[in-house]
Order: sequence, then structure tokens, then C-alpha cells
Amino acid sequence: MASSAEQESFLSHYRNSTLSRFPRQSWDSKAASRVGEKLGLRLKGIGVSNIYIDLNEELSRPIHYRKRVLPLFDSVKRVGIVVDGAEKLGEIGHV
Repeated sequence: MASSAEQESFLSHYRNSTLSRFPRQSWDSKAASRVGEKLGLRLKGIGVSNIYIDLNEELSRPIHYRKRVLPLFDSVKRVGIVVDGAEKLGEIGHV
């Protein structure tokens, strides 16, 4: 499982952040990209080549959350995992 609490740089970034009292706000597109890359590599490592995004579930979330998940999905795709449904999410509500 990819985690924003891994020792690499996520934890130090969080501790040094002035937003440490509000961890959800520290999740920006840069952190999402790093987590997505790690997640994609781990999925590849266990033999997963395709994942499915439930578009209806993602669209039920507030629009400001989409700017947080789209970089994650894009990073997963960049490492070679097919992310079915992410392109539709981007078309409908990319911010």
C-alpha cells in the first residue's frame, strides 16, 4: 500500500508543514503524484495491470476532491497501469 506516511519525504514534509493540524489540506497534487507513482509500481510488482474507477462514486464527491485524485490516477497510468474510468472523470470535472 502506498502511503503518505512513508519515511521517504512524506512524513518530513508533513512535520515541516504549517498545515500539520489539518492533514487533508496538505494533500496537494505533488503529494498525490508521488503516492500514485508508488502505488502504480507496487501494483505492477504484484502483477496488477488494470484497475477500475467507479465513476459514479467519484462524481458523488465534492468537485474540489477531484483535483486531488486526478494527479494520483495520472501517476498510476504513467507507470503502465490501465486506469479505467479516470479519463471520464477528467473530462467531466478537471479543475
